[in-house]
Amino acid sequence: MIDLLKNVFLMGVGITSITKEKINEFTKKISEDARVSEDEGQKVITELLEQIKNSKKNMDELVIRLTCETLTKLDVPTRAEYNDLERRVSKLQSLTQDKQVERQ
Repeated sequence: MIDLLKNVFLMGVGITSITKEKINEFTKKISEDARVSEDEGQKVITELLEQIKNSKKNMDELVIRLTCETLTKLDVPTRAEYNDLERRVSKLQSLTQDKQVERQ
């Protein structure tokens, strides 16, 4: 499961970094082949970059969801559960120290 998360994350990073470079190459090629104006080419780049931004957001959400599901399956405590347990332990330590002081 961890390998799956790692691969999904790396895929998202790879797609994001490669895509911007490829979009610029693609737009130049379209501009040359189809005689598209620079403004139209820029519009295509802007639209594609917006799609990349949305894809990255979706990928981030997917990674977060998969991470949460994996941690739940592995029965790893949440930060809130950990903090609650830490608070309870501190309270118990304080109570035992008070009892020891009373005995002395």
